[in-house]
Amino acid sequence: MLRVHLTVTDASRTEENDDDGPQWRLHVAPPNAAGAKSEMRLLVTHSARTVATPLSGMTDLDALIMFTSGTTGKPKLVPWTHSNVATSIENISGAYHLDPSDATVAAMPLFHGHGLVATLLTTLATGGTVLLPTRGKFSAHTFADDLAACGATWYTAVPTIHTILLDRVPVKTATDHACRLRVIRSCSAPLAPTTVRGWVRSGDLGSVDAHGNLTIRGRIKELINRGGERISPEYVEEVLASHPTVAQAAVFGLPDDLYGERIAAFVVPREGCHVDTAELVSYGRERLSAFEIPERIILTDALPLTAKGSIDRSKIAAGGR
Repeated sequence: MLRVHLTVTDASRTEENDDDGPQWRLHVAPPNAAGAKSEMRLLVTHSARTVATPLSGMTDLDALIMFTSGTTGKPKLVPWTHSNVATSIENISGAYHLDPSDATVAAMPLFHGHGLVATLLTTLATGGTVLLPTRGKFSAHTFADDLAACGATWYTAVPTIHTILLDRVPVKTATDHACRLRVIRSCSAPLAPTTVRGWVRSGDLGSVDAHGNLTIRGRIKELINRGGERISPEYVEEVLASHPTVAQAAVFGLPDDLYGERIAAFVVPREGCHVDTAELVSYGRERLSAFEIPERIILTDALPLTAKGSIDRSKIAAGGR
């Protein structure tokens, strides 16, 4: 008997190892396939090694593995334990007093912890109803109709989706379909005042107000370093977006030989409005420090978003260069 160890790799990389040994072609045909078959290329090598898979470190306590959004880098795998999931469901359902009479629309994708746990599992665990959007994913154009179709009493989403709804859904339409809504939840709401044992270095930026409420402002990796001054893109975005002609803003850093980085911004005009970039810069000067004022403002119809609905900052930066 010949014992064979197989190494699975990208076909494009096999050319690098062509000298390692002979190659065979393996034809695989499923039972009763009536002649259908697929072809696999086998490469004999002396340097193969066992590679850990994402499931290698899982235990019986783990319920699932979720990907992070990858907004600021390569997506990471994060295991969720059964206790994580159950506690989240208990906290959300308890906070909003959900019961079998409640219904919601899945505004968030179900491969996201927010959509899977907060929307789907929490509602089903309390005996409620979950409606998948008409278009298969969130759409501002059909969201009000989706709310009406299931008689939604609540929904949960990221701030970007709430902003889009406020800007694009007519007030009358929203009012007509919102009569049963009693809870609109944002996942970035201030954290509950309960104390958690220990500390986790999350990489987030935040501020605490006089009442002890913590507000997440962004990620440390997203800070712009202009001549040694650390600038929060979210803070500058809030100022630009407060202008009456601006619907959304995304601030990013551009490479600069002298300062390291300089500030630029993509701006989405509010519907029916014209953005005067010179006037917007003047508006910013009255509310920002001199080093925080964007040196370049680019008008655009829409901002690129990740699959989870947050601003895709890597595409923003690439598009501005």
